[in-house]
Amino acid sequence: MEVLAAYSHSVQASELRLCVQDASAKQRPKRQPVTRQAWSLTDRLSEAQVIAIVDDYLSGATAARLATAYGLSVSSLKRILRSAGATKIHIGG
Repeated sequence: MEVLAAYSHSVQASELRLCVQDASAKQRPKRQPVTRQAWSLTDRLSEAQVIAIVDDYLSGATAARLATAYGLSVSSLKRILRSAGATKIHIGG
C-alpha cells in the first residue's frame, strides 16, 4: 500500500492497483455456503417430538441424554419441559 501511495499520481498507479487487487484475491479463501439451523425451538421440533420428549423424561430419561438425542442444549430441553409442566416427583431422601 505504501508503494501505491507513493505512485498514486503517476501513470503506473492503475497498474499497481490491479496488481494489489490480484494479489489479495489470490490469498483470500473461498467462502463456504453457510447452512443455518432454525433458531426457534418451535421451528426445530414438531409437536409430536415435544410430546415424546416429555414422555421420555417422565419415564426416567435424563435431560442430558434427551438433549443429545434431539440435538438440543440441556437448557433448551429444560425450557421445553418447564413450558409443558413436566416435573419428576422425587420420593425419599
